[in-house]
Amino acid sequence: MTIMDKTADIPAPRAGGPDDSPLLEVRDLHVEFHTRDGVAKAVNGVNYSVDSGETLAVLGESGSGKSVTAQAIMGILDMPPGKIPQGQILYRGQDMLTM
Repeated sequence: MTIMDKTADIPAPRAGGPDDSPLLEVRDLHVEFHTRDGVAKAVNGVNYSVDSGETLAVLGESGSGKSVTAQAIMGILDMPPGKIPQGQILYRGQDMLTM
């Protein structure tokens, strides 16, 4: 009986960026909406990172902030009334919120 090494068929992970940082990194992201009735805190401290070649699934109940988080990351959050008072969204190490 011959045992074959199958690890040779698995591709090596790709580096995230030029300095091996993650492709996308979200750090302590907070999103809030200012309304006539006050401030609604929609996202409170989201953190995650995604390397090149990885897939991230975000799951949660209706109203838990999944879409608002995605809109903030893509830069399509309506501001105002939305506001990102805290956090970083890093793409290849560059903070997209300061671009």
